[in-house]
Amino acid sequence: MRERRRLAAVFILCAVAAAAIVSGGLWRLGAADGAPSDAAAVVVLTVLGLCAALGFVWARIDSALLSPLARLIHALDVMEHAGPGAAVDVVEPGALAALVARIDALTKRMQDSQREIDSAVAATTDRLEEERSRLAAILRDISEGVIVCNADHCVLLFNNAARAAPDATDLLGLGRGIGTLFDPVPLTAAFDRLRGGGGAPAPVTLRPVAGAAALEARMAPIVEPDGDVRGYVLSFAAPGPPPPVPVSEGLPSRPVFYDFRPPVAGSAAGTTPLAELAAVAFDTETTGLDARAGDEIVQIGAVRVRGTTVLGGETFETLVHPGRPVPAASTRFHGLTDESVAGAPAVGEAVARFHRFAGGAVLVAQNASFDMRFLARAEARAGVIFEAPALCTMMLSLFLHPEEPDHTLDALARRFGVETRGRHTAPGDALITASIYCRMVPLLEAAGVTTLDEALAAAASASKRMRR
Repeated sequence: MRERRRLAAVFILCAVAAAAIVSGGLWRLGAADGAPSDAAAVVVLTVLGLCAALGFVWARIDSALLSPLARLIHALDVMEHAGPGAAVDVVEPGALAALVARIDALTKRMQDSQREIDSAVAATTDRLEEERSRLAAILRDISEGVIVCNADHCVLLFNNAARAAPDATDLLGLGRGIGTLFDPVPLTAAFDRLRGGGGAPAPVTLRPVAGAAALEARMAPIVEPDGDVRGYVLSFAAPGPPPPVPVSEGLPSRPVFYDFRPPVAGSAAGTTPLAELAAVAFDTETTGLDARAGDEIVQIGAVRVRGTTVLGGETFETLVHPGRPVPAASTRFHGLTDESVAGAPAVGEAVARFHRFAGGAVLVAQNASFDMRFLARAEARAGVIFEAPALCTMMLSLFLHPEEPDHTLDALARRFGVETRGRHTAPGDALITASIYCRMVPLLEAAGVTTLDEALAAAASASKRMRR
């Protein structure tokens, strides 16, 4: 981009110099013939013609070579940092069409080689995967709830039965503090006793933060070879089966809604590195496109992200009763009808549940200002405030690749090699957005954007550029 501007400046200076030389020569010839007025007209016409010709030449060079070259560089950056699966996506390659085709062919060969390497690595780790699967199967089949925590009371592992604890579906997650689900005071006291008592298992009473009935549990130590207690395992009788997670598939497409206002931001640890950032990628489906005109949410989907990893087992999904009919025009896009949302929680209740699931984490969305406007409209009814910042993948794409003409979710998924399963459903689009964001992080770091504050500033600068 910078080199292109420099070249344009050099081209303009050359054009001005050429025009000055030709103008001076013609003027002198006209003055020598004693007809300065005719010379002036010839000079003006010649300069205008020269400028037009040079402008045409520049436009052709720019459209056929410079712009495609800039887009090719961006595509190669994506391939370098986004990992396998990213495609050489160059719109209107111009004179570089043959080069782009050869690079794409070479890329596919490299990806095939990478897949072969990955297969070989996977083959050598089959034994470890088998052991892990066996452990997961054991935990899954245990009727008791099991939660594994480290010494800082952060969740390392949990089984499906543990999700039956009060509010666990929304609040239980890898890397989250167990204190968001249960009163931390008795847990801390029990762990201190565990450490001081030689590591013998001990009973503990789990008091749900939600105020539900207490659960009697057993706390067993995780002992390192040096004898140090580095964590603990909680096991308790699950009060009931975990709630099922509904799945929506095969819904028709909807148009992309553009809104280039900056995303909502609030207080957060702005110096947190993106590689360590805890985030929640989410999406909403609505009755229409204008929250201020009374449109409402009909579905919310979300998935947790840590750094550049999508935590696919930690998802949130709910249908929402909008309190108004779902227009047929909207159903054509997301497939949801009045019958689909009959019996679903009201907007306030659903948004409150999503707020508990997010737990103050940074929010990530495609065209975030659109979704955040609907959440803001529901805050009073939910009795919550979304204070955490929201990162917009569309704005971050505009920052990373300003030369690209298309920044829709489909275009980003194609560019970053992300599978678009469940498109135009809230949980499906949330998962796609999460995967795109995770592949964006290395590109942002390569561009010098390494922290949350810097990512918010990058998105804001892209938003301002689009509004000009």
